[in-house]
Amino acid sequence: MVMYFVYILKSIKSGKHYIGYTSDLEERLKHHNTGANRSTSFGRPWKIIYKETLTTKAEAWKREQEIKSYKGGEAFKRLIVSASDLFSPSGEVAYHRLRRDPAEAVGPA
Repeated sequence: MVMYFVYILKSIKSGKHYIGYTSDLEERLKHHNTGANRSTSFGRPWKIIYKETLTTKAEAWKREQEIKSYKGGEAFKRLIVSASDLFSPSGEVAYHRLRRDPAEAVGPA
């Protein structure tokens, strides 16, 4: 079964964020960090600071759009803070939320 990931990247260079979804998170991060994506080539290198696993492409797209609607707002800031509190000492993402039920609450409290 193919799983999909909604992710938030943070530019180490500029501090800006990028939100996307994919079925292959490692390959997608490589794509962003090689400059192959025009919208993220300015901010290389990027690191994953948040990810969620969803079961369908449609759910992943919907969640990506939802998180993008938060951008710059309080909900986005809470999501980023909740993720940053859970980083491992090496700086690798330690926050991974598995969403199994599409009816699950859509945003941080």
